Amino acid sequence: MYIESVLLSTFGSAVVLGFVLYQWITEYYEERKKAAYFERYFAKIHYEGGNDQRCCAICLSDYEINEEIVECPCRHIFHNECIVSWLKGKQNCPVCRQDFFAEPSEVA
Repeated sequence: MYIESVLLSTFGSAVVLGFVLYQWITEYYEERKKAAYFERYFAKIHYEGGNDQRCCAICLSDYEINEEIVECPCRHIFHNECIVSWLKGKQNCPVCRQDFFAEPSEVA
């Protein structure tokens, strides 16, 4: 009886450890996938003024002329720190709700 309980406990611990490792690896690869997508489809540009988007829709601060900002695939612009922070918990544009991580062929 004791040996069976030790084996069951060891097996249970291995299953839990395996599940935790699986979760960690899955999250790691999802983050890498997002980072690669961000690098490919989000453009770092300098704000030049003269358009309708005068402030960041996330922090509501006005852009400064020549400030480096990020233009998303949907053409909305944000501060780099703001959109990176936003994407840690969400995967869509804060303005138009376009799913940034849909396959490019699915994006309208």
